[in-house]
Amino acid sequence: MTGPVADFCVALGRLVSDCRIPQRDIAAALGLSISSVSELLGGRRRKVPDWGVVRTIVRLCAEQNTGGGAAPSGMSLDVRWWKSRHAELERTAEKARERVAGVPAPVASGPPSVPMPDAMACAGMDVQEALHLLTEGRVEATVAVDALLSVPQGERNPPRLLTGLLADFPDRVRAAQGVRRAALIQATRVVLTAAVVVRNSGPAKVHSKIYDLTEGGHPPHAPVLADLSGLTDNERSRIVSDYVRLSTPLARSCPEFALGAGLPGVEPSGEANTTTGLAGLGNLLSQFAGEDGLPTPHGSLLRSPIAVLDSPGPALPSLAEGYITPRFRLVPDLRGTGPGIASDKWWDDQPLHDDIERFLAAHLLGLPALLAPLVVLGHPGAGKSLLTKLLAARLPAREFRPLRVELRYTPAELDIQGQLEHTLKHLTGREVSWPDWSEQESGPIPVVLLDGFDELLQAGAQKLGQTRQWGYLQEVEEFQKREAAQGRPLIVIVTSRTVVADRADVPATSQVIRLEPFDESEIDRWLDVWNTTNTGYFARHALLPLTPEVVLPHRDLAAQPLLLLMLALYDAVGNALHSLRDRDMTRTQLYDQLLTEFIRRQVDKDGPLPPAEAATAVDREVHRLSVIAVSMFHRGAQSVSEKEADRALRALGVADDGLGLLFGRFFFVHEAQAVVTEERLRSYEFMHATFGEHLAARRIEGALRRLVDGGGPWDDGELYALLSFAPLTDRAQLVQNLRDMLTTWPRDRRHSGLLPALLSLFRAVSWGPEHRTDVDYAPVRVRRRYREAVYEMNLVIIAVVVAGEVHVSDLFADSLAPTAEWRRHALGWQAQLSVGSWAALTSALTPERCWRGPVKYTADVDLRLTTRPASLVDHALNWAIGVSPPETSRSLSDRLEERLSDTPVPQLIRQVRFVGDRDTEQLLHISYPMLLQFPSAMSAFRPMPGNLCHSAAHALIALLTRDVYEPAELPGLYLECLRYVGGALEFEERGPYLEAVLRQLVHDASALTDEALAEIIDELRATYDVDAVPLTRTAYQALLLFLRHAVNRSSPHLAEPLDNIRPMLSTGDRLGALEGLLELIHLSHSTHTWRWSGSPPWGITDHLDDLLERLDLPTTATTHPTALIDLLRLAAEIGLDDWLATRTPEILAALPPHAIGLLRPSDLPRLRAALPEGAYAEQFDEVEQAWRGRE
Repeated sequence: MTGPVADFCVALGRLVSDCRIPQRDIAAALGLSISSVSELLGGRRRKVPDWGVVRTIVRLCAEQNTGGGAAPSGMSLDVRWWKSRHAELERTAEKARERVAGVPAPVASGPPSVPMPDAMACAGMDVQEALHLLTEGRVEATVAVDALLSVPQGERNPPRLLTGLLADFPDRVRAAQGVRRAALIQATRVVLTAAVVVRNSGPAKVHSKIYDLTEGGHPPHAPVLADLSGLTDNERSRIVSDYVRLSTPLARSCPEFALGAGLPGVEPSGEANTTTGLAGLGNLLSQFAGEDGLPTPHGSLLRSPIAVLDSPGPALPSLAEGYITPRFRLVPDLRGTGPGIASDKWWDDQPLHDDIERFLAAHLLGLPALLAPLVVLGHPGAGKSLLTKLLAARLPAREFRPLRVELRYTPAELDIQGQLEHTLKHLTGREVSWPDWSEQESGPIPVVLLDGFDELLQAGAQKLGQTRQWGYLQEVEEFQKREAAQGRPLIVIVTSRTVVADRADVPATSQVIRLEPFDESEIDRWLDVWNTTNTGYFARHALLPLTPEVVLPHRDLAAQPLLLLMLALYDAVGNALHSLRDRDMTRTQLYDQLLTEFIRRQVDKDGPLPPAEAATAVDREVHRLSVIAVSMFHRGAQSVSEKEADRALRALGVADDGLGLLFGRFFFVHEAQAVVTEERLRSYEFMHATFGEHLAARRIEGALRRLVDGGGPWDDGELYALLSFAPLTDRAQLVQNLRDMLTTWPRDRRHSGLLPALLSLFRAVSWGPEHRTDVDYAPVRVRRRYREAVYEMNLVIIAVVVAGEVHVSDLFADSLAPTAEWRRHALGWQAQLSVGSWAALTSALTPERCWRGPVKYTADVDLRLTTRPASLVDHALNWAIGVSPPETSRSLSDRLEERLSDTPVPQLIRQVRFVGDRDTEQLLHISYPMLLQFPSAMSAFRPMPGNLCHSAAHALIALLTRDVYEPAELPGLYLECLRYVGGALEFEERGPYLEAVLRQLVHDASALTDEALAEIIDELRATYDVDAVPLTRTAYQALLLFLRHAVNRSSPHLAEPLDNIRPMLSTGDRLGALEGLLELIHLSHSTHTWRWSGSPPWGITDHLDDLLERLDLPTTATTHPTALIDLLRLAAEIGLDDWLATRTPEILAALPPHAIGLLRPSDLPRLRAALPEGAYAEQFDEVEQAWRGRE
C-alpha cells in the first residue's frame, strides 16, 4: 500500500524498530491488539492515525532512548517534530477528500482520541486502568498507582499527581464522544475516590472499597458514591466530604463531569430549566456537542401537534410548545420493589423530582445508560410517547442517533435485534442489519426508544403468554451488554404504563421513573399555551378562554395531559365546560355529559343523521362501551382483548364486526396493538380508570331500572350476569358512582320498588332462581358457589346504598337468630373471596352493633349494615354476651388511630367484627390492648427450639403469665422476648415492648439463677442500644434496678456479662438530666454498684454540678423528691462537704415541706453542718423524734 498515510506509518514503524520497542509493549500502552499495531506500523492503513496514538508511540521510543543515543537517521525523537508531520499529513488527507467528494471536508475539532474503550470494561475499571486512560499511557501505570495510593492516612492535601493528571480534563471531555467521554468521567471518579479512600480508611482492602464505591458508573440522582455499606459511619462521612471537596472544582470547570459524577448545583451555561418541549435538554446536549443552534435530523417533529385529530376545530399546540416538561418520581433502589412498582400508592412514597431535563442529560451522557435500559412509566395520556418523540427531536446528531420503535407495530415474537431490524426496514424500505446500521457512524451513540412496552405485555400476551414478556427487559439489558462488548454500544429507553410494570422483570441496574400527573402550576402553564394557540379560534367563535377555575373542579382528569386536552376540546364547542360551573351537577352527571358529547361527535363524523337516529346511535355506542367496562371489571383488569370484548358484546349487547374500528376511534379509549406471527392483536383500555368505573356503574344502574320496571315476579337474569363475577367493593369508586346514580331516583321508587326486590332476590339466592332468564355470559371461569356468594354480597351492598342502612334482622326476616344467619353467610363469603376482595368488602361495609328493644335474650341483638367507616373505639363485650348496650365508650386518640392506620390491626379488627362470631369477639376482647399497643407484635414471628413459631405478642403474654409454665422455662421466656426487640418489631414499638419486659424482669430477678441472669444480660447487651431502641424513662429505670440487683450478687458468673454491658450506661447526657440523676442514685446503692459504675470520686463534684445545672429543679422536687434526698445523702457519704454547703440550701428550698420526711436521722449531722446555724431546726427535730420517739 502506497500514499502519504502509508509513508508516514512506515516511517513511524522504522522509528520503533530502530529503538527496539516490542510491539506487544505498544499494544499494551494503546489498549490495542498486536495485529492492529503491526498493521499500523507496516503502513497498511488508509486513515490517518489518531495523534494520541502517534504521540504515545513516539514517547515510548524517547523513553527507550534515554541513554543519550542519537535518533535514527532522518528522524527525530521530538514529539513536536512528529506533531508537525502529523498535522501536515492531515491537511494532505483533507485535500484528497475534497478532490474526491467535490465539497469541503469538515475540519476536525478538538484533540483526537485514543481507541474507544469497552463500556463493559469501563464499568469495572480499577485504579490502574483509570490512570492508564487518563495519562494516555504516558506514565507507567504501576508507578502512578503507587504515587496515588502511597499517601499517609489522614493527609488532607490532594496528591500532586492529580493536578497534572486532570489539568486538561475539561478540554479532553468536551472533545470526546460517547463511550470515550463516559470512560474519562468514570476514570476520574475512580482516581478521585482512590485519593480519598486511601486517606480515610487505611490500607486494608483499598482496591475492593474503591471498586464498591465506583462500580457501574454513577446513575443520575444517586448519591455521589455508590456502596458505602462496608464502611464505618466515620469513614463514610470523611470519604464523602473529601470526595465532594476534591470533585467540586473540577465539576465547576467541566459540566459534563458534574452531571456524570452526580455533583449537584452545577449547571452548564444556557437555559436548562425550560417548561415546554424539553428545550432545556436540547440546549444542554447541544452545548456539549458543540452544535448550539444547529437543527437536528428529527427536528421537524417539534412542529407536529401534540395529538392527531381527524376533525376540524381548535388548533392543537405543537410538540415544542404544548409538551409541559413533567415532574417525575425515581425509584432509589429496585431491590424488593415487587408488585408495588405497579401501584400508585407505592409510587407516592418515592422521591419526587422536578429536573427531568438534567436527569435525562446525565443519563444519556453517563456510563450506566450503556449497560441497562431506562424504564419510563406513566398512566395513559401522561405523555410517554410524546417524550420519546421529543427525545428523537432534541438529540444532537454529533452525539446520538435516535431510533424510535413503536412496539405496537413490531412483531412481538421477534428478539430485540429482530425488532430493531424490522423498524429499520420500515423506515428505509430495505433490509438493514443492526450491526451494519450501528457501525455506519463511529462517533454518535445509537439511542433506541422502545415505545409502548405495555402493548406487548397487554396485547401480545394473548398468544405469547406472560413468560416471554416477563424477561423482555432482561433481554434488552443482555443485548446492550453484548453490543457494548462488540464495540457497538447503545442506549435504550423503554416506556410503559405503570399498571403493568409488575409483569416484567426489571434489571437490577436499570433506573425506573414515573412521569408525575400535572399539579396546578403545570395545568396553568398548559392552559396558557392552549389559550395562546387558539386566540383567533376563540375570537371567531365568540368563546371564552379556558381558565384554571373552570378546569380544576375536574382535577382527576386534568392531571393527565391527554385528558386535559379532552376537557379543552369539550369546552371548545360552546364553552360547554364553562356552563357546567353554573349547574348543580354530580360527578356521574359530568361523566355522562363528557362521554356522551364525545361519542356524539364521533357519530357525527360518520355523516349527518336525523336527531332521533343520532340519539339512538349515541345510546348504542354508550351501551357497547358500558359492556366493555363491565367485562374489564369482572376480569379484574384494566384492559380487555378484542376477542374478549366481542364475546361480551354478543352476550350482553350487540356484536359489532368492526370492533377494532369502533373502540379505537374514541378519544377516551386507548387501543393497544401488537403483531404476533403477522396477526394484529388489539386490546382496549380506558384512558382513565374512572371512565370504566362510570360506564360499569351505568350498566348496572340500567339493569336495576329494568328490573323494577318489569315488576314482579322479578327476572334477575341480567342482574345475576352483572353482579355475580366480582364484588362491587373491589372498586370503591364504582360503588360511589352507583350511589350517585341511584340518588337521582325518586325516593318512593327506591324504597318501595327497588329495595324490596333486592331483599327478596337476596333471600332466594340459595334456593335457585324461579323466574331467571339464563344469560350466556361468562367473562371468567368461576365456581357456582363463588357466583352465588358474590351475587349475595352485591345485592346487600346495593340495598345499603339505596336505603342508607339495612338491619340484618330485615335481611333474614324469617330467622329466629338473624345474627347467626349473618355469621354463616359472612363466613361463606370469606371462603369464596380472595384476601384482597375480603379486605375491600370488610372495609366498605360496616356491621354496627345494635339492639332490638329491651334486651332479655341474646337473640335480641342485631347488626345495622352501613357504609359509614368504623372508628376504633374501646372494645366492649356487651353485644357478644347479649347484655344491655354500654352507656358510654372510650374513643382512642387521633394519634393512636393515625399510628395504627399503617398497620394490619384496623383491618383485622374490622374483619373479626364483620363476621360477628361471639367466640372470636371474646378472643378479640382479650387481645385488644395488645393489638393497639404492639400492632406489629402480632405478625413478628421467630422459630423457637423444636421448630415452634411464636409471635412477639405470644412471647410477651407468656412472660406476663409465667405461672402456667414450669419455673425452668422462665429464662427462655425472657430471652425470647429480648430477641424480638433487636429488629423484628417496628421501631416505635421496641421501646414500650422492652419496657414491659424490663418491668417484669425487676420482679423476677431474685428468682433467677446466676447462669440465667448471665444469659439475659448478654442478650440485653446484644439487643439494647439506646440509638436503636427509643428507650422510655420507665424502661431505663427498670434496667438500672435489674442491673443493681445483678451487681449486688457479686457472683463470678456475672462479672464478665456485667463488664460487657457497663459501657452502654452513663447515658445521662443523652437521656436527659433527670435520667442521669436517677442513674447516679441507682448505682450508688451499694459499694458493689458504685465500684462497678466506675464513678471516680475526684470527678463527682463537676458531675453533680452539671446535673443540677441541667435539671428542672422545681419540677424534679415535686415529682422525684426521693432522688434529690438520695443525692444529698450520696454527697454526704463521700464527704463532699464543700459541695453540700453550696447546694443543700438550694435543694431543700425547692423540696415541698412533706419531703423532709424522706430524711433519716443519720442524714442530719452533715446537713446541719452545711446549712446556716438553726436552719430547718424544727423540721430536723421532728425527723429525729419520729425515729426515736418522744423522751
